[in-house]
Amino acid sequence: MDRKELIVILLLAILVALLATVRLFHGPVTGYSLDREPVIPRPPGGREPGATQGSAADLAKRLQPFPMDRYTPRDPDARSMFEAAERIFAEALIAAANEPASSFPFVDRAITTYQDFRRRYEKEPATEVALLRVGQCYTAMKAYPEGARVFEHFLKTYPKSELRPMALLWIGDNRLRQGETGPAKTALEEVITQYPASDFAERAMLRIAQCYALMKLLPEAADAYDRFLKKYPDSLLRPMALLGSSDLLLNDGKPDLAKARLEEVLRQNPSSPFAKIAEQRLGQLKGPPSE
Repeated sequence: MDRKELIVILLLAILVALLATVRLFHGPVTGYSLDREPVIPRPPGGREPGATQGSAADLAKRLQPFPMDRYTPRDPDARSMFEAAERIFAEALIAAANEPASSFPFVDRAITTYQDFRRRYEKEPATEVALLRVGQCYTAMKAYPEGARVFEHFLKTYPKSELRPMALLWIGDNRLRQGETGPAKTALEEVITQYPASDFAERAMLRIAQCYALMKLLPEAADAYDRFLKKYPDSLLRPMALLGSSDLLLNDGKPDLAKARLEEVLRQNPSSPFAKIAEQRLGQLKGPPSE
């Protein structure tokens, strides 16, 4: 798998992680200010930030499940402001899934709203969530250095937070996207060693395999993919691991095993973006038709 294709898979991983982890929240935030405010290009003809659709409002309502009740703002005005930021952020996710550039105004507006919330309601427990949201916003608009910086600031600000493994995972994601495999691997390994029972250990294990692949440590990458596939047989991230490991199997002279894993991607995920990559790989395995 070449670097460009691996970056595509990492982008898909980021989107899966963002859509999954965003459901962990529907709570408040504390004031955080970056050294500079982001300057985001405004696509021509795009909707104004905050012009949310019913679909965005519906998604925003699903951002927080049971573990995050304690982060819900108690003050009605605080809750209203935070929920407005959540709706804008949900709109950004929907826009990013269709046309990434169109999400920039919404992400920009969400960052501003989360930061204003943190400054205005700094005693609300939900400020932890808001700070994470700011980092997720930067990640969504591919501002990876800023995203990593926000998550690292979170670790220093909230050293005992129950959300710490999430911040570590996103640090790993952002550093990996910048090609900083050493810092990425360090953050991801902490998720696995310190929080092995958390929901984030699964994604951290997959990212470590991707780290090894980018570092050209192919035997280590193959072992890491195999450990992931054995430990998480029903994972939503399984097709990513199958694609990564199949490429390593091809490089190791094991085309039959690689073919079996690519066929599993097609069989289990026929309409996913991963299926298209698997289909291309299988076509390359078969080679051009004989004349």
